[in-house]
Amino acid sequence: MLNWDTLKKEVAINDCHRALATHADLFLKYAQMYASASAKKEEMKWQSDKVYAIVREALRRDADTKVTEARLDMLATSHPEYVNSKEDYLKASEEESALKLAIQALSIRKDMLINLSASMREEAYQGIQSGTHVPQPADALTALKESFSKKYGN
Repeated sequence: MLNWDTLKKEVAINDCHRALATHADLFLKYAQMYASASAKKEEMKWQSDKVYAIVREALRRDADTKVTEARLDMLATSHPEYVNSKEDYLKASEEESALKLAIQALSIRKDMLINLSASMREEAYQGIQSGTHVPQPADALTALKESFSKKYGN
């Protein structure tokens, strides 16, 4: 089950170098969870369809009088076994959707890491070009604060 607080901590970029080094592993972790959730969702859909068919056929067979198709559908969809299987399917679908959002968040994180590393590379290159090496802060927020302080003062 996806834990949003854990995901929030894992996608945070506190150290750009560490984030670059661990991003592929983090993405793989959530991609595997997503693949598993997708498979479970498909299995739950199949189970739900199967339960519906079995319940509907049993209701039709056990009916004392002729029952309309619409009545059979209504009785089958309100049957406790079908309702339970449908709830399981909806839970699996919700988990898959949540993990899909996590994958999208990791994709956005990747783009941010690309931009951050390009900026750090450009700053380092400019420092080499001018003969002054600019030390790279480990924390992206610290770099932003330092840049802001230099430009606008305290």
